[in-house]
Amino acid sequence: MHGLRALVVGCGVTALVLSPLFREPRRDSFPLSTYPMFADHPQDPWIFTVLGVDESGAEHRLSPALITGSHEAMQAAETVRLAVSESADTQIRLCANVASRVASAGRRSLVRLVVVGLQYDPVAYFTEDGDEPRARLEYARCDVPRAPVPE
Repeated sequence: MHGLRALVVGCGVTALVLSPLFREPRRDSFPLSTYPMFADHPQDPWIFTVLGVDESGAEHRLSPALITGSHEAMQAAETVRLAVSESADTQIRLCANVASRVASAGRRSLVRLVVVGLQYDPVAYFTEDGDEPRARLEYARCDVPRAPVPE
């Protein structure tokens, strides 16, 4: 009798462990997980930021301090993301605020700012030459105010 009981329990546990193989991959349940966050390839993420442009047209990353006045990278990213999700006026205001900080910081080489969304393939970014964005959306641009040069 113990042998039959052990066989039934063993087969039942084996069936439970294998059951995720026969379900839709996105369905997740406790205690047996298919770990869909690792099994699926999600849509490539967008990164929203403000880039500085010099006179030659080359783009430069700005520090979080120039974007928001804080050294927190996540705060800068969220500030830009929120502006992008709102109106064009909000995006232009953000651009003007950042331009004011850039001018105050003495970044004379930058003549223009661009609020952009950049889409990357995360796997390619870390495994091959995928550091170029797959897609780019421009939301606002503004000029960096020029302070008079001291003589």
